[in-house]
Amino acid sequence: MYSDAGLAINVKVRGKAREIVSAGIDINAKILRNGTDDRFESEDFKDGDQLYLAFSSPVPGYLGVYLFDGADNVYCLLPYRSQTDGIYRTEAGRRYLFFSSDNAQSPVTPDIVDEYVMTCNGQTELNRIYVIFSPREFYKADDIHQGDAALPRALSFEDFSRWLSSCRSRDDRMCVETMDITVSRK
Repeated sequence: MYSDAGLAINVKVRGKAREIVSAGIDINAKILRNGTDDRFESEDFKDGDQLYLAFSSPVPGYLGVYLFDGADNVYCLLPYRSQTDGIYRTEAGRRYLFFSSDNAQSPVTPDIVDEYVMTCNGQTELNRIYVIFSPREFYKADDIHQGDAALPRALSFEDFSRWLSSCRSRDDRMCVETMDITVSRK
């Protein structure tokens, strides 16, 4: 139907909806570039830079970390590839440093830690890191190895979004922190 201001569309939607509210847990997650101290926190990477994640939480819980490449791939960075139980437990008040075999913390051993070097195929790429934490147990998304042993498990952005939405609708204490990083040519 047309009105004085232009085209007007009426839409009816059926279903149930509820607001997804923040869990209120004050997690601390920092993306680190080429160093493992907090002073190396950065959102700007160059091709060949190493990626680390520092994490802590005031409560025990479960953690998942994913990277969206800006195309259609979402990579599971944590749990590590060789962790087959699909879950990563964290303790309260402990600083974790991920993606550094030199800093592997029990119960993880250096041989299962995946280390990441950022790459850039174009001039600049935008990636988004999802840090997902909950005091309630949750399991990683159903992802698969893409054939390249050097790459983490992956799934499509659509499947990831569906999984994350489902997790958040069932768990009102789940925290999702997103951090955008850019990767550019040297």
